[in-house]
Amino acid sequence: MNKKLFVIPVVVILAVVIAVVVWPRGGTAVKKHDAVKDFRQGSSKSDESKSDEKSGEVQQPVSIPAKGVYTFAAVGQEEVKLGPFPADTRIFPTEIVASVKEPAAAADGSTTTTAKADKASGVDTGSVEKCFDYELSLLAEHIEKTTYCASVSGKGDKAVNQLRIAAHTMQMKMGPANPVATLTCDPELVISEGANLSDIKCSLVLGGGPMEVNADMTGSLTVGAPEAIDVGGTAVQARPVAINYVASGKVSGPWSETIWMAVDDWLPVKIVREINLRGPANIRETSELNLKSLEPTT
Repeated sequence: MNKKLFVIPVVVILAVVIAVVVWPRGGTAVKKHDAVKDFRQGSSKSDESKSDEKSGEVQQPVSIPAKGVYTFAAVGQEEVKLGPFPADTRIFPTEIVASVKEPAAAADGSTTTTAKADKASGVDTGSVEKCFDYELSLLAEHIEKTTYCASVSGKGDKAVNQLRIAAHTMQMKMGPANPVATLTCDPELVISEGANLSDIKCSLVLGGGPMEVNADMTGSLTVGAPEAIDVGGTAVQARPVAINYVASGKVSGPWSETIWMAVDDWLPVKIVREINLRGPANIRETSELNLKSLEPTT
């Protein structure tokens, strides 16, 4: 009898401990002052891009967003679930932050490279390519990092601005785990005026958690005509970049988002997203983000 009485409290304590570890906790907003602090700690004079100069050759000008921390007015929520752990519904804060940073340096220490060829067309552009890291902090539990590389193809009146999506990762806390989802496309996606790409082949890998989850992503990319988007009382000409995926494999469902990017420098000024992925890892998201100011905090 005494042994039975001793076992019951142990089982109860163990159940409580497990519940505390895996029970959903909702989301935590990333405060602007914290994002600015992180940005300043990661910035230095040595971060400035190095130009790629060729004697006797004039390069096309390439513009990218000013570095610093931007703020968005946000509405939306997400629900995430991994394996047997309970689903966690998180309401996005009314203000979220995004940072434009210098990308990780290449082996030679440079962050500006000469574009050898457009990966989609195979045409040698001969232009300077400028890259930047865009870090979107929807929540402390959901941070996305995208590396963009801008270049100009052609010369004079035939010059075309292009933006290559070099890398995209999403770190999202799910239960007690902190997996990282990596989205890769082959060939890499290239955004340009009037682009209309179909049958895009990409893959989504969720790793770093108790299990690895893979999915094939088939999609399309279209770039619409510039629209006037209000940013803090200023009308900004921005092109809507619509990317739509359908996942298949262990995870299935749609992933659709439209990013309005400023014509002048590729700065995202509005983001609308709908995600409904189901499988061993479930991710559902509905959100709309509108940039509050064109001036970043540095």
